[in-house]
Amino acid sequence: MQHARFSVRIRYKEKPYSQSFERYVIWLCDSLGLNTHECDSASDVLMEIMKTRKGISSTELSRKLHKSRGAVINQLNKLIESGLVVKSGRLYKLRASSVEHTIAELFDDIEHVFRRMMRIAKEIDKELERF
Repeated sequence: MQHARFSVRIRYKEKPYSQSFERYVIWLCDSLGLNTHECDSASDVLMEIMKTRKGISSTELSRKLHKSRGAVINQLNKLIESGLVVKSGRLYKLRASSVEHTIAELFDDIEHVFRRMMRIAKEIDKELERF
């Protein structure tokens, strides 16, 4: 199984009080360190991607969000690097068929990285016993 390259910063964030689609997506992006500035719109871009099953182009996202294409592409690159979104041709879509499956795949990737780190840590500990 090929594992995706990704970079994720996980932050503990309190679950939102209001149970709305928008608040949950913002919480997800905040928890993954994607909304780092007030002007960041990763959650806006992700919401639009989630709403489309077939995928959406950066031009269409730009039009729908009333943002420059460059700003949208910047957020798309963040979402791709996080492992949530993939590019298929000119279209961007969730990595898996649903948000739940996308998070499950990301979890599997993170677990794989930590298992590898644990194996290497074990080797480091073996070497440290020599000192």
